[in-house]
Amino acid sequence: MKGLINMTAIYARRSVYNADSISIETQIEACKNIVKGESIQIYKDNGFSGKDTDRPDFKRLMTDIKAGVINKVVVYKLDRISRSVLDVAELIQELEKLHVDFVSATENYETTTPMGKAMLNMSATFAQLERENIAARVKGAYISRSHKGFYMGGRVPYGFELTPTVICGVNTKKYIIEPIKAHTIQRMYEIYGQPNTSLGDVRRQLISEGIIRNDGSNWTTAKLSDLMRNPVYVKADSKVYEFFQNERANIVSPLDEFNGINGCYLYTGENTNRKTWDLTNQTLVVAPHEGFISSDLWLYCRKKLLGNHQIKWTKAKNSWLSGKVKCGHCGHAMVIRKANQKRTRYFVCSGRSDYNCKKPMPTIYADEFENLIKMYISRKLDDLNLKPNAKKSECDLQIHKLEAEIAGIDADIRKLVDMLMQVDEASMKYIQEKIKDLDRDKQNKLDEIQKLKSNSTNNLNLGELHNVMTLWDKLSFDDKRGVAELLIEKITVYPQSVEIIWKV
Repeated sequence: MKGLINMTAIYARRSVYNADSISIETQIEACKNIVKGESIQIYKDNGFSGKDTDRPDFKRLMTDIKAGVINKVVVYKLDRISRSVLDVAELIQELEKLHVDFVSATENYETTTPMGKAMLNMSATFAQLERENIAARVKGAYISRSHKGFYMGGRVPYGFELTPTVICGVNTKKYIIEPIKAHTIQRMYEIYGQPNTSLGDVRRQLISEGIIRNDGSNWTTAKLSDLMRNPVYVKADSKVYEFFQNERANIVSPLDEFNGINGCYLYTGENTNRKTWDLTNQTLVVAPHEGFISSDLWLYCRKKLLGNHQIKWTKAKNSWLSGKVKCGHCGHAMVIRKANQKRTRYFVCSGRSDYNCKKPMPTIYADEFENLIKMYISRKLDDLNLKPNAKKSECDLQIHKLEAEIAGIDADIRKLVDMLMQVDEASMKYIQEKIKDLDRDKQNKLDEIQKLKSNSTNNLNLGELHNVMTLWDKLSFDDKRGVAELLIEKITVYPQSVEIIWKV
């Protein structure tokens, strides 16, 4: 391409997803008909979606345009460039800057007139709408097929294999029982189904027998919990139906399909954590395969797991001391557990879950413990005899100043937008560039505000802690955590005492 100048580029694209779409050759011939006598260079991407512009020949086209060897771009139809309004708008804007014309062979759109620009934008909008409609239809088809019990892909659960089948006249697949692994799963449920057993007991039994997962790794209590909660194994009957109904799941299959033979598929949905314990609005469908765990045993284990989960591990945000508290016996972190029904938080040794720490420790209620550490912090601050510092207030002032500047920018943008309707084309380009500059400035200020806010907890320093205890109840969680981070290296808990290692 190095020696070419003032070339007309013909760009053609055909999606691999639509066998009935216009061929590359047809697109090129249609474009050639409107540029007869002009020197042309052909660019084509076969088998690429119009969702984005990440295509080899399109990238080559843009490189040549920027190199100054292309003065016109011709396409069969606007959506050959992209179905994204943003992509098309950015391309047209880029071509305008480089003084390159743009022509659609079948739609009679050109960038040389205001009307042509308006029609291009409208067409791009409809192209994107069509893409979104296609996506909606695909999603609808997925939901419809899943509700009918079609195999929707994904990892085959432990204990099953895949076999071809036909559902509603359509070829698909279903699970069939793998006898040896199914026997192992049956034993898992039977062991855990005893009143005084735990998932740890099941895990240790499997490890002792050398029974591993499909990927070759040892079973963990988390993986065992996932398996036992999966209704794919249960012989689903009316009792299973009632359980999921009480848990507010969306049950697609009618009650009479819960025949005590087939298992179930549970779909969590695209915006739901797969491992969530909350079954609200999750979708339950009777599957075409047979289950092999009785409903009584499955429900007993499922409810036992649910009861155990009501006392669960919680995230660090549930205590401003999290990460600082250690077990005096084994040195593992003390973490928060929470009884959901009572909303009671307490610290326990995380080493217990790995069966490393078995020494007794009295119940350490989080509220009481946090108040104790608060008292120690207060005493420490009194000993330090600190003086005030205005660093945080300065940060707040900066934020307020930036917010005021952003409000001014928004007002300026609104004025310029109003002017667009009243100016000629040359002035319009100037105003558009000005709006872009203001928008970039606004974004920079928003980023600066976010940075100031994210660093607010780090702005705590010894100087401004002189009166922190008088304001303690009004401090945010992050500020309390900032105080702990600033002052405390580690808190070691023993049965009868607490040891604090200070940073100051």
